[in-house]
Amino acid sequence: MNYIIKHIDKFHPNRPCIPLQSIKAIVIHYTQNDMPQADAVFHYKYLNRPYVTKINDQQKKLFFEKDGITPFRYGSAHIFCDMNNIVETIPLNEVAWSCGDKNYKGGYKPIAYNIFQKKQNYQTINVEICNNDIIKKSQIDWQGAVENAKLFIKDYLRKNNLKIDIEKSLNPQIVKPIELKENNILLLRHFDITGKICPKPFIDSIEEWQNFIKSFTLNAKESPLL
Repeated sequence: MNYIIKHIDKFHPNRPCIPLQSIKAIVIHYTQNDMPQADAVFHYKYLNRPYVTKINDQQKKLFFEKDGITPFRYGSAHIFCDMNNIVETIPLNEVAWSCGDKNYKGGYKPIAYNIFQKKQNYQTINVEICNNDIIKKSQIDWQGAVENAKLFIKDYLRKNNLKIDIEKSLNPQIVKPIELKENNILLLRHFDITGKICPKPFIDSIEEWQNFIKSFTLNAKESPLL
């Protein structure tokens, strides 16, 4: 396992350099990119891609893709994991544009209001798991990426004296605003907040997702170091 820091450029559209307000959850995503070359570093390069800035009549700054016409498609995450590497693309004390979308059937889930007051990007660490092996019909790379995600999370918990509330993470839609104890945070899927089918492997198999959550039952201080 190799931890790499490759931060998106400061004030790039995908890195607004806004401080996180607090940490109430770690949110798991998957990259939805099954190209064999779409590993963690590949996604860093994509997120840090060139862009064009324009000023409109109201003196508002607008961002476009490099063609200068297509509106820039925002999206980022703090961490990308593949089977070989863990890549930090956004500093862990800054906002990533990861789970603020609401244009899914049914809109935001209750937890978006109960815990985050619809400001989940300002209160979460976001981890993307690369699924670039699926085109090969192999689970080896996916499982390796999942294990690296676990390693990152355990180390993050240890360093920040945090622990996952297992019971509430297993039943996120019944969590109320005042129920999280001090130093306790949730472990959620993107799906649990917005309804987006992400990460799909952890939606297709609820057992796999529950086992992922339960892997953090050990006290964070007992977690292995990166």
